[in-house]
Amino acid sequence: ANFSDCVFINNQYSNQLSSAINNIKFIDNNLYIIYKEGLITIYNLETETETEFLNVTEKVFFEEIFGGLFDIAFHPDEDYFLISYITETSSFIERYDIVNEIPIFSKIVFELPEANKQRNLLNISINYSEHFGDFLVSIGDIADNVESLDTSSPVGKLFLLNKDSGLDETIITKYEKNFKHDIIAYGLRNVWQFYEYQEYIFMTDVGKTEFEELNIINLDNLKTNVSFGWPLFEGVDQYNGYEKYIQGYLLDYFHFEDG
Repeated sequence: ANFSDCVFINNQYSNQLSSAINNIKFIDNNLYIIYKEGLITIYNLETETETEFLNVTEKVFFEEIFGGLFDIAFHPDEDYFLISYITETSSFIERYDIVNEIPIFSKIVFELPEANKQRNLLNISINYSEHFGDFLVSIGDIADNVESLDTSSPVGKLFLLNKDSGLDETIITKYEKNFKHDIIAYGLRNVWQFYEYQEYIFMTDVGKTEFEELNIINLDNLKTNVSFGWPLFEGVDQYNGYEKYIQGYLLDYFHFEDG
């Protein structure tokens, strides 16, 4: 894409918050602040006051830069939302129903048992996709994990939580296809944030040594799931440590196609 214009924001606002945050979501004119420690508040910009919305601090594990409570996403038509977080043994996406304006735990909808082995999981991001009519989830690669290209694993992926995508599948794995969710994108490192706007998905992916990435998916033209190349490529160039993955891991992978 070519540079077109620059937007200047005249009304700027800042405030010192009480603890480290993992995310901020602006939903239905409410500003939700997701604290790493396991607290979600609603922040009133006019009064500069916070109201507690959900407290799951007893469940959440975090270190200085790893783990914690990651994200929140609301269903647009039904009274429930999802949160994602890490414990000392696993990572979860949970559903909470809203009953009389009070969030009530409903069930676990996704679990990633291997996520805490290295305690290097940086993100589980969730957004509702109007295009697919389902929640989209992105999960980081857990520290240069070659499974970003392995389509039998959820790490390093953007995938649908419940529905089928209708896309053709690219399958890269040395295992049977034991990951049952439909992958929209793979070969990702750590997509801290992604957003759907009109018929595009924008993903900000953290680089390793050379490039930070803004990856864009045009949903109008999407026919198959999309690879962004990690750990073989970082940005537009081959990753400078890719040889170790070729020699140590990727020679074990096979590409299966019909026929």
